[in-house]
Amino acid sequence: MLSIKHTILSRFSLSFALPALSLAAALNTDTTLADSPKYFREEPISPIPQTVDFNKKKAELGEKLFFDTRLSKDNTMACSSCHHLDEGGDDNLPVSRALSGGDHAMNTPSIFNARYNFRQ
Repeated sequence: MLSIKHTILSRFSLSFALPALSLAAALNTDTTLADSPKYFREEPISPIPQTVDFNKKKAELGEKLFFDTRLSKDNTMACSSCHHLDEGGDDNLPVSRALSGGDHAMNTPSIFNARYNFRQ
């Protein structure tokens, strides 16, 4: 006969084992959670998919705009002025420089994998 301790432990273990098995079964599919657009909207941190479909023309336009200074207030700065692609996608400064010559209140965030950042 099982003691009360064993009965409680077996029920406790079972209550955690079933959800864990369900999660394992859900993860063992052909499509991963990272490939689901709904998953990106609901989770602040999500895995980056192995492959990404993109429109080549849009990517070329984005590259031109990223280096275009005409998008700034005085035509002197481009996105690439602060987001250095060869240095991690940011400017490596504690606080970023503002167009007015002063400092911003925060630093420049990295733009690498920004598509998967829930804040952007």
